[in-house]
Amino acid sequence: MPMNFFMNVRKADEARLAFYGVAAVFAGFAGGLLGAGAGLFLFMICRRIVGGKAAHVSALCATLPTAVLSAALYVRGSPQTLFEALPLLPFAAAGGALGAYLMSRLRVRALGYITAALAVTGGVIMTVR
Repeated sequence: MPMNFFMNVRKADEARLAFYGVAAVFAGFAGGLLGAGAGLFLFMICRRIVGGKAAHVSALCATLPTAVLSAALYVRGSPQTLFEALPLLPFAAAGGALGAYLMSRLRVRALGYITAALAVTGGVIMTVR
């Protein structure tokens, strides 16, 4: 995570820090409840702090512990979900590697369009089903 992320946060006034904190709690809540959405909310917070590709990377790094904690709590309540997810893990890892590779090659605007398209598509699919 870029060091300027923390410097920019320290420069922000207390009201902004409180807003970022509440928004991050909401992101974690959305990720834990829905299994999706945390990264998008965290991206919007990070975009205001650092902007550019650093916002995407910071949101990814912040989403990881949220996802791991949520998964651990889900598996604790229902161990069979882990075994159902195991066949997907290699493909998800390959997709993550491809995405990380493309992130370094794409412009920030293109990443923004892709993020928006995925958010809208996900919202429509969740609403229709």
